[in-house]
Formats: sequence, structure tokens, C-alpha cells
Amino acid sequence: MEEMKNSADGFGKRLPEFSLQRKRRAAIMIIDLSYIIEYSVKTDRADQPTIFDKSYSLVNRVVKKHLGKVDNIIGNYIVTLFGIYGNISPELTACYCGREIVEEVREAFTLRQEAPKQAIPIAVHSGDLYVYNRNAGKSTARKIIGENINVAFKTLNADNEYDIAVTDSVYKKTKDYFNFKELNLRIKLGDKSEVATFGIAGVTNLYESAQKDAFVFGREKESKTLERFIYSDKKGKKTLVIQGEGNFEKRNMLYKTLKTDNADYILLQAIADKYSKNFPLQVFREIFDNLQNLLYSKEFSNSVKYEKHNSLLKEYFNATYYESEKRADKQIAFDSLKIILERLSQEKRIVVTIHNVESLDDDSLALLLYLRKLLSKSNVVFILTSKKNLGAGFGEVEYIRLDNYDYKNTKLFLDSLLGAPSDETNAKRIFEKTLGNQFYIYLLAGFVNKKMKIDPNFTIDSAPETPAGLVRVILDELSEDEKQIIITMSFLDINIKLDLLKSVYNKDNFCDVVKSLADKKLILINELNSQKIISFNSCCISGIINDLSKKEYGARINKKIAETMIKEYAHNISKYLEKIAYSFEEANDYVSAVKYYFLTGMKYRAMFDLQDARKYFEKAIKLAESAQKDSSEPLYFSDEELNSNDYIIFRPYFSYTVKYKISLRVVYYFYAKTFTFHERESLEYIEAAYNESKKYNDEYMTMLSGAHYFQYYLYMKKMPYVDIINEALAIAEKLREPFFKAYINLFFMDIVFSDSAQKDIIEYEIKERYDKVGKMLRSDPADLTPEHYRALNILYYSYYSYYLKIKGAKIEQIYRYILKTETFLKNYNEKMVFFHSVATGVGPLVDTKYQALYIKKALVVAKKTDRFREIAQYYSTLGYIYMIKQNYQKSLKYHKLSQKTSYKIDNLSELGMARRNLGDLYNCMGFYKKAIIEYKSCIKIKSAEIYEKEVIDFTNIIFPKTSMIFSLIKDNKIDEANKILRESELAMSKAFFGKEIPIFLDFLKKFISLIVNKYDRDTVDRMKNCYIDMKNIMPNAIQLIWMKKELAENGVEV
Repeated sequence: MEEMKNSADGFGKRLPEFSLQRKRRAAIMIIDLSYIIEYSVKTDRADQPTIFDKSYSLVNRVVKKHLGKVDNIIGNYIVTLFGIYGNISPELTACYCGREIVEEVREAFTLRQEAPKQAIPIAVHSGDLYVYNRNAGKSTARKIIGENINVAFKTLNADNEYDIAVTDSVYKKTKDYFNFKELNLRIKLGDKSEVATFGIAGVTNLYESAQKDAFVFGREKESKTLERFIYSDKKGKKTLVIQGEGNFEKRNMLYKTLKTDNADYILLQAIADKYSKNFPLQVFREIFDNLQNLLYSKEFSNSVKYEKHNSLLKEYFNATYYESEKRADKQIAFDSLKIILERLSQEKRIVVTIHNVESLDDDSLALLLYLRKLLSKSNVVFILTSKKNLGAGFGEVEYIRLDNYDYKNTKLFLDSLLGAPSDETNAKRIFEKTLGNQFYIYLLAGFVNKKMKIDPNFTIDSAPETPAGLVRVILDELSEDEKQIIITMSFLDINIKLDLLKSVYNKDNFCDVVKSLADKKLILINELNSQKIISFNSCCISGIINDLSKKEYGARINKKIAETMIKEYAHNISKYLEKIAYSFEEANDYVSAVKYYFLTGMKYRAMFDLQDARKYFEKAIKLAESAQKDSSEPLYFSDEELNSNDYIIFRPYFSYTVKYKISLRVVYYFYAKTFTFHERESLEYIEAAYNESKKYNDEYMTMLSGAHYFQYYLYMKKMPYVDIINEALAIAEKLREPFFKAYINLFFMDIVFSDSAQKDIIEYEIKERYDKVGKMLRSDPADLTPEHYRALNILYYSYYSYYLKIKGAKIEQIYRYILKTETFLKNYNEKMVFFHSVATGVGPLVDTKYQALYIKKALVVAKKTDRFREIAQYYSTLGYIYMIKQNYQKSLKYHKLSQKTSYKIDNLSELGMARRNLGDLYNCMGFYKKAIIEYKSCIKIKSAEIYEKEVIDFTNIIFPKTSMIFSLIKDNKIDEANKILRESELAMSKAFFGKEIPIFLDFLKKFISLIVNKYDRDTVDRMKNCYIDMKNIMPNAIQLIWMKKELAENGVEV
């Protein structure tokens, strides 16, 4: 070291002022070859001069590549300078150069693992460089004024963990690009005070850090906006959208800014893509998995406040197609996730990040909107990436837009990726080829860098013209085994379970091939919930590989994936049904695809998620019809006989097991049963199921579809299709199905409950059938399973309570049968639905002293299970019951609770109903101005309602509109009342809204006439007739209270 200090030509001497030409910033880097020479002489028995020449040649080549210059050689030390040529950052260039020297030396001398870490120590310092002429001669000397760089080497003896040490002047210029650790030693440079020194952490970390941070070149402003958004506690916008065409740069900006182990916030992130779009809530399944990792961590595992709702989420995401009872449904899953995030946000800020919002499936998009709206006052922020503006439906959001790079930032990014200042000509050609697209630059830079190492004369014009072409080059350079794994990964999730990939690949060299791909930086391996997860280093590459490989390999790989999933996940196959079905369809194995799409539909039907159930049944129908069309024999899409739970939509507390082999008629049958009777598809597909069953002599399915067909005709056509139900009964007897024999006999009781003109004629026969079933049940039959016995008792006793109501029996007798039915209900869901059904509609407890009691019982169960949608509904029902009883204060209390709960879960349908009910209540109380406000609010909600797909008649805006006409008349707003009356009459001409609305509109028309034309006895009498007609068809209609009061004010008592 001392020798170097005294011998460096031009260092340490003061220059005459007159000779100063110019000053510029420069970096000096010293490379110590002593360690590598000593190591190689010992291990390879080579002579020192040979080793030195080899080392110097390598260093000189790399330094020149980085536009540096070897300035001096002092013993085993090589002194280099950076910043002499070109407009570049000398500190950054020197560090990049030092990194590459370390990598190449260790590779060139094949250093083994046990070799010294500090094989080639490097020190870097920077300062002002003066370039001058002496005596007009041509020689040039370089001087870093007042600084003695060689003393920086002392730091390398202080800590063997680092190959490269820098002083603080270099650190300040490069700290954003590398991982540094401050070293203990302070050194004195010349006559200056002591300066801190820093070590650059290991080569691998250095490379990854530099690469990662390079992706924000030219995005500094946007990056700061993102950081500010993450840490800001201000109220207002809670969603930030990173917008732009390129997915690559959007994800990299987040990757640079967000840290999974940050102590200040909890990060939950997921990526949507064209694969995940096929599966409901797939993106939130990823977030759910992240949550599991978090909630079972040391920080949160002892907290019980997450346990209940986490269990509900598990129940939803692990539901099966053969459930015997209704599990957590989609709304419960939405609410549970919201509650968990809300509670977590009380401890830390939650950052939810979702990439590629445009690729979200419908359910994930609905959940995202739901969470954003309901967590707007919580310490939760959402960061989304999207190609385009999200539109008004997303409400207020903050945008960051990432456009392609201009030339300047293209070159900066390129220089960073190459690890050296790029040639100006090549940089311009890359910009012209890529148009500043960051992903394309990234691929092209790697390609060019690799080619130029092999051939210094390589030109950019020889590179492929598209990102796909570059990815194809990457594929072509892989071994067959590497290619097989990479291509297989492109057909799977973003995050792939390592064990699944291993089983799909199914070769002994799996671990070696995966390691090789990781070394080539094509894949990453992480851990999630104690499972190894593998993913692409770039999702963009995954998409291109998939597009390139789909035609040649897609069918074979997808079939292998599906078959492997069936084998690997046999213990929990329901969780993967959607993916198995999709893979079979992509493999063109439509028979297998039908099976798994059907089972997926059954899974969602078991959860009462009818919308998603229909979607998968429709996929199964489309493929099954195509397959059956080409076959004269009945096709079966499963070899084994399956068992599933069946129920009727309007009677979900009564369920039973059915058996079948999957066929087109079976799919038709269950698809039809996802619709209510008033929906067109109900008749279309139950007819198809029945006709298909008859065509292929499938007696069991003829029996099931015939029974449902009978109910449709009875409820919709008012016709007891006795022939078809007798046929079903005969089949049940022939097949020796005691459950269905009893079940179908009880079905005859539906005729008595209907409006059929024939019910009185055959009522005696029906009662006989009913009593026969009762006698059989009391005999404790051995040929019924316990579950079938329980189900029949539920139907038997509940039916009889309805029958007694029709016959005008005393309420106590009816109540006894209700209580008896309750003894056979086994879970919360059955109890809640039953309690509600007997106290609403045509239920046996409606208009009795027990009605409010049973709604309250349903409410208790709903609260225990956090069914907020039902809670809002039951509050509303209680409010209506007390309004009819004219207990207005209690009614107001429950309507307000319904409104509050509906707001809490963003339930537009129930919120609209709550506002309408409040309008009705204020009409009853005589607060007409308040009533108008509530009705208008209801109409606005109903008009804007987007996500509610099944809106039955009484929630339509015609009802609050007609009620508001009465309020407007009472508030002396006759013109407005007349206008809405005409609109309502027009609506009535286009659709059917029941009998009570036309009668009430007629009453309102006469009421307006009475106001405008003054008192007229004939008009009052016609209003009275309207009241009588309304009372005959709907004795408990709330409008009767208003009509009666108005008639009384005009001297008519009714």
C-alpha cells in the first residue's frame, strides 16, 4: 500500500494554476489481484506471471467495455479511471464495472464454494479530476486533488463479507442502485477529515437490486407519488391506479416501491390474467392464501378476533359439490373478508394490490368494488394496475400513467441493464425498435449483451423484431427438459405449487432443471403457507411463451395438468374443479370437461350461488350437446354413480340426496333448478330434461324431472298435471324408492295450496295420500335412511301447518305443527330459512301473534352467523309487520336498522326496500314531505341498481312511484302527481305488476279528480269500490290504511 502511495505518477502533487485546462467529475477504482494470484498458484500450480497476465487481460477488457481506462499498474494492483470519456455517471459506471469484474474473475478461475469470499478486493472513490498540459507537451497526467485513494483498501480487511468497498462520495451517488452496509472503519484522505466507507453486499444481491431499481428510471415522479399514497393518512381517495399499456413496467414500479416485509403496513397482492379470469374469485383466493400466512404468523396467531370470519372464508373456498347442507355463500365470503381487513387495519395500514384489473373475473370485480366502497373509512388503500381508465363505476381514484420511455430514459434504462454505458448507435436503434417499451428493451438488452460477449461486432439489426421473437430465442437456447418445465408453467397459475409442477413434469431430474432455470433468472421460488411456490420472473414472458406454445403443446400439456390435479388433489378435489374442467376443455377432451364443469356447477349450487352455478352448467350443456349430437346412444360423462344434495329454490330448508350418472338430461335437470318458476329457462330446461329422460328410458331421471315439471305447471299454469305426477309415483314404486314414493305423494298437497280450479274435487284423495305418508313415518320405517326420514318429516309437518291455515284452524293447532317441524331442523341455515318462510308470504304464521316472534327467531340465527343481508331483510320485515299493526314507533326503529345494515354491506336491493318502507311509514304517520324524500331515494337506488340480477316484482320502481303519487297529492303537488300517474299507467301497459297496483292507480286517479273538481259523491263511491276490491285481493296491503283514512275524511266509513 505504501509503495502504491509513493509511486503513483501524478498523484499527491500540486499542479500549477496556469496549466489548468478543465475540471470534471471522475471515479478511481483499484483492483487487487493478490488474492486471486495466491489462490491460483496454490490450487492450480500455475506460475504468477501467467496468472497475472490472465487477470489483467480480463480486467482491461471489462474496464474498456465500461468506457474506463487502466491508468497504472503497481505490483498486483491495477488503477483504473472512469469519467474521462462520455457523459456518464463515473461512480455508477465504476460500480457496475467492479461487479462484472468480480463475477467474471470468479467464473474464469473456477473458484469453488470454499474459496475465499474476498477473492478480488476492489475499492472505489470519486472526486474532481483536472486534465492539464505540461510545458505544451503531449503527455497527460490525472489528479484527484488532495485525496489518496489507496487508503480505501484498508476497509476491505475490516469485513470479509464484501468484495467492493466505496467511500461516501461514491455511496451518495449510487445508494439508490445497490445494497450497501456501512463499514466500521473511517479513513483519512489527505488533509481532509475522516470519511465513512461502505461495502456493497454480495454480488447476487447487488445485481438484483441494481436491476430492480433500474426499472424506475424516468419514473421518479410517479414513484414518489406511489410512496406518498402508500404512507399518507389523509382522508379522501383510497385507490390509486397505475395506468399504461405495458404490464411489465407497472408491476416493476410496484415491486420497487412495495416491500412484503415492511413493518409499517400489511401487503396483500395478487395478479389477474387471462387464465385466472376463467375462475370465480381466483384473485381473492390468492389474497386469502396471503391472509392465512399472515393470520397464522406469530404477530396475529393469538388473536381470536379473526378466527370466526377466517373460518367462514375457509368454508367458502373449500366448499364441495356434494354438500348435505348449505355452507357459507358468496355474500358471507364478501362480508367476512371485509371484516377481517377492517379489523387488521386497526393495527396496521393495509395495502391491497391487484394487477391487471381488466382481467378480473366478474365476482372478483364485484368484491373489489364492494371492499373499496365499504372500507373507504378504514385504514385500507387499494393500488391497481390497468391498461385503461376504470370508468365512473370505480368512483374517485388517483391515477399514475406510465407511457413508453423517450430516448433519454431508454438509454438510461439500457445502460443500467447492460451494466455499462451503451453505444450511442445501438441505443438509438433499440429505441427505434422498441418505441420505448420497457419490456421489449429489457428483453432486447439481455439478448444484445449476451451476443456482444460472444461477438463484439454484433449489431442490433440482427436481433428479432418483436418481444415474441426474443422469447423464442430464450426458449431455443434451453435444454429440452428446461423448455418442458417453462412451457408447462405457462399453462398454470401465476403462482404454482412446486409439488404440482413436479408431478406434471414427472422426471427424476426435476430439482436440477428447476435450479438451472432459477440460475438463469427465468423463474423464482418462494414459500407460501409452508408450501414451495414457483413463478416466472416476468409474467409477460409467461404470456408470450403460452401464446408461442399453445398450438403445438397446449392440448397435451393441459390434459396432463388436469389428470395430475385429479391425482394430486383427490382428497380435496372440489377446490380445483374449475381448473380441471378448464384444462380438459383446452385439451379438447370434452367428455371429461363436461363432468368437471357439471360438478363445479353443483358446487356453487350447493352454496346457493346460482349465478356461478348457471355459468358452469351452461358450459357443460354446450359441450354435452355437441358430444351427444354425434352419438345415437345415450352418453354418460362419468363412469361412477354420484350422489348430490337436491332442493327446490323456494323451499331450501327441505333437501334430499339424489343419485345419478352425469348425462345431458342430468345437466338439464339441475340447470333448470337454478331458476325460479317465473324465469323462462325453468320451463325450457325442465321440459328438456324430462323429454331427454323419456327418450333414453331413464326412469329415475324421468321421475325427478317429472315431479319438478308437475310443480312448474301447478304454480305457473294453475294446472295440476296429475298424469305426470302419477307417472313419477309409479316409477318410484317400480324402482323401490320409498323416499321418493312418500315425497311424491306429499307433492299432491301442493294442489290444495294452489289456485287450481280442480283442487276441491280431488282434495279428499290428496288428504288420503298425505295421511298414508304420516302413518308410514310414525311406523319408523327401516327402508328409509335417517337423512331421508328427517327430510320427509320436515315436509310432512310443514305442509300440514300450511293446510291447517287454509282450513281456518286455530293458531295454537297450527303452531304445534310448526314446533314439531322445528325438531327435525339440524343446522342454522335450515332454521333461519324455515323461521322466515312460515312468517312471510303465504306462511301459516302470517297475520298471527307468532309472526313477529318467528322473524325475530330468524334474526337471532342470522346474527349468530353474520348473515348481514338476511339481517337487513328481517329488520325490514319486522318494520312492515309493526307498520301494519300501526305500531309506528317500533316500525320506524326496525326500518332504520334495516337501512343502517343495508348501508353497511352496500345491499342496494334491501336499501331500496328500506327507503320505500320508510316512505310507506311516513305516509301512515302523515309526514308526506318525508315520504316523498324516501320514495325518490328508493327510485334513484332502484334505477341505478346494477349488480342485483334477480329483482322480483315488488322491488321494481313502479311500487314506490305509485305510493309517492299519494304523498304528492296530500302535499298539494297535483301536477307532479298527475305526471307520475301517467308514467305509471304507461308502465302498466307494458308489464304485469299484480292486481293491487291497477286498483290503487284507479283510486289515485279518482282522488286527483276529487281534489281538482271539488267534492263529488259519485267519485267518493268509486274510491270506496277501489278500497273494497283491494281488501278482497290483499287484505293486508299497506295502501288500505291510507285509502281508509282518506275515505273517512270524505265521510265514508269502511
